[in-house]
Amino acid sequence: MKKITFLLFFGAVGNVFSQISTNSVPQDTSTDQNVFMDAASNFNYSANSSHSVGKGLGFPQTDLTKFKFITTNLDGINYPTYFDGMIVYNIATGKTNDPSLTTQTEGLTPGFYYFYNPNGETNQSLSSGKWVRIGDGSANRVLEIATNEVATNVKVENNQVYTIKGQFTSDGSTQARINFPAGITSIYNIKIYKKTTSGSSQLVHAQLYDYNLTASSGNNVTFGSGVMSTSIPAGTYDYVLEYFK
Repeated sequence: MKKITFLLFFGAVGNVFSQISTNSVPQDTSTDQNVFMDAASNFNYSANSSHSVGKGLGFPQTDLTKFKFITTNLDGINYPTYFDGMIVYNIATGKTNDPSLTTQTEGLTPGFYYFYNPNGETNQSLSSGKWVRIGDGSANRVLEIATNEVATNVKVENNQVYTIKGQFTSDGSTQARINFPAGITSIYNIKIYKKTTSGSSQLVHAQLYDYNLTASSGNNVTFGSGVMSTSIPAGTYDYVLEYFK
């Protein structure tokens, strides 16, 4: 009798306060199974015979540029994986701004994202996690390099590599000035090329012999190899810079 009374009370409260609705009565028939929720075995027979009824999962919308993890109950027992694998539907563009995370996700667009934090349970931490767009794997990701900073799909010793496109003018000497992006700590790679009159690009085999990230004026890069500096012909050149922050 007590159990029946409790269930009736729970159902009444759920009808008033619940934010989740279903088109059939949930049944606890998946005990000790791989799935924690099974909608394939729909008990609504009208849904089973329809191509439209009961076929979608409605996600709440969130703005990942404003989303912040609530860490009050993170104690290794509640949310033991530290939200690894959590899925949200994002409606915003821009970048995440969560102080709990070391690496913010840039280039957000509307769509599904999951929280990638494989070491969260071991480290008992959110900080190394990152929001990743579902389907945005390295195999099918097209990275558009532009004059604004873009996070690549490359990390070195867990340090994110960023990239940006720019242009500089050479006077024919061994030195020139490149406008380094804000926050740069070191250069990972640089490719220098020159556009021809036909519109195609020709790669210039020039490397950086030395660079100065803090110079406020004047030349801040020297071209060359690991043993000596070299000059490049006078002209205007484009470059793609990869760097750490």
